[in-house]
Amino acid sequence: SRHGHPKDWLAIGGAACRKARPKTEPWSYMVSVCSSVPPTALARHGGKAWMPCWLLTLGLLASVSGEAQRADVELSEKLELFEHLLQNQKQMLEKQQKQIQALEARGRRLLTNTGAGINTAGLPPSIFGDSLTSRAYTPQENVESALTSTWLIVCGILALLVVVGQAMIESGSCRARNVQQVLVIKLAGVCISSICWWGLGWPFAYGGPFDSDGFKSKFVGTEGFFASGFLKPKLLGQQEPSTHIREWFFTWTFCAVTAGIVSGGLAERVHVVGFCIHSAVMSGIVYPIVVASTWGKGLIEKEFRNPVGFTDFAGAGVVHVTGGFAALAGALVVCARNGRFEGQHAGARMKGDPRGDPFATHSAPLLVLGTFLLWIGWFGLNCGKTDSMSTAEKGFQAAQAAMNTVLAASAGGLIAVMIRFVLIRRLELASFCGGIRAGLVAISASAISVEAGSAVAIGLIGAFLYQIFSPVMKLLRVDDPIDNFAIHGIAGFWGLMAAALFDMGSGFDTFHGTSGFRCAEFDAFKGCNGGKTPGADPLGANLAGACMIAAWSFFTSLFIFFLLRLPGFVPPCKVLLKDDILKASGGIQDTGIDTHYHYPAQGYVGEGASEWGEKGPFQNPYFHSI
Repeated sequence: SRHGHPKDWLAIGGAACRKARPKTEPWSYMVSVCSSVPPTALARHGGKAWMPCWLLTLGLLASVSGEAQRADVELSEKLELFEHLLQNQKQMLEKQQKQIQALEARGRRLLTNTGAGINTAGLPPSIFGDSLTSRAYTPQENVESALTSTWLIVCGILALLVVVGQAMIESGSCRARNVQQVLVIKLAGVCISSICWWGLGWPFAYGGPFDSDGFKSKFVGTEGFFASGFLKPKLLGQQEPSTHIREWFFTWTFCAVTAGIVSGGLAERVHVVGFCIHSAVMSGIVYPIVVASTWGKGLIEKEFRNPVGFTDFAGAGVVHVTGGFAALAGALVVCARNGRFEGQHAGARMKGDPRGDPFATHSAPLLVLGTFLLWIGWFGLNCGKTDSMSTAEKGFQAAQAAMNTVLAASAGGLIAVMIRFVLIRRLELASFCGGIRAGLVAISASAISVEAGSAVAIGLIGAFLYQIFSPVMKLLRVDDPIDNFAIHGIAGFWGLMAAALFDMGSGFDTFHGTSGFRCAEFDAFKGCNGGKTPGADPLGANLAGACMIAAWSFFTSLFIFFLLRLPGFVPPCKVLLKDDILKASGGIQDTGIDTHYHYPAQGYVGEGASEWGEKGPFQNPYFHSI
């Protein structure tokens, strides 16, 4: 009011209100407002209306700013209200979900109490808790499932050391010029076996369908190809895991061991391509059918189940007879290594003069290292075959298997080296290691069902048979570089017989078999073995099963190997391939397979460093000859 009459302010304010605000800067707007002030108001202030105009403009700007702040506050309040409503809705949904679950559980209890036939205990457990089709794991089931999964994974990893041991034994027993070929074949066998076991092997071996009595309704399984059904879809895209996952991993290690046995009978003269083809067939068809007939509740297990059936706890027949007889078939088809049974050094090893044998073990450290690794890995096979670690009884079974495994291997190694010393008056390391392996193979069928003294006897006899058949094979000119047929085939066959003869049951009146400390087929009213006296039935069942396994593995492998060699006898194929698919030619064997097909050309650093000269390996005329 110091700067003018109130009427003047009203005049100026009216002019501002009547003036429409243009889309210009605030300064232009202020000038336009002041220019519209009535002359009477300007006259009273000597034409100076700038002060009220500036004050009015500042007031208008402050008013606009205040409106913006109030709008921000209102928007924030609305957002908070919206978040609060969302939180309430979420709490209501969670509460309703709990009520639904409670009603479902109550409905199941009511149905059970009214005799509707739905029992919670009969529903399969689920990691997602209770529903109309499943129930939650009990605390005990949670612990047991976790322990079993851990047990099978750890034992499976241990069992892979058997394959590592095989690789070391085979590479150490063969000549240095072929070391890389041996190791590549071992790696290829493991990789191929895993893919084939995933696609075909596991479904054939352990897949359904099954009859009401638990046995396969077909010759092989037809469910679970490529791990289908291992995960079951649930609501909202969730997946329910099954026990098949852990079972697949552990059982695959047995498949890998079986495929690895075969390569030993073909060492130093087999091509990678030919072996890989046989390994795929072995892992995807031959071995899975053996498992389907035995552990998979198929033909052999079904036909000889009265009263106790075929008994092979950890694979003396299923794994080692299968692999050993396949190795024999391969050794027969590819024939002996070039010069093995010819020339002045042909009988050097038979006479106990390894210094004159060009085919003698080239690396004793690799041989012993491989034997120790294989021995350690065997605990994964024998102890892990309890299939779980959820009860005290399973723990004692695993401990019994470990003790018997140690005793049988030790007894086998000692008797083998002593027999060899008597024959040649020298300590032969290869026979010592071979005896340990034979003892391990022999005890596999009965690791939990024989007493400690029986385990020693089984290992001794297994190694003794190995020492008999090893020289017999050489006399027959069958070239088995690391005696895989004598160790796995023969000792495995004996192990199946020993499982029936040395069972810890009372004489031949009761039989335990894979039940371990208990008698098999126990009935509270009828007693052990279903009230029947087994007598010689277990021995007959194992003898028949062993013969069936050996015949299946030998003749199928013989047929496969023959087909792989057939193109080499056809002139057009011979020219096209430049070499046999399965067997390396004599010239390649003499100079070493590593030299022709591997880079670098030697398995040991420094050996023949200037082999290729200045041209490099790719200029070698044999490099592309495969």
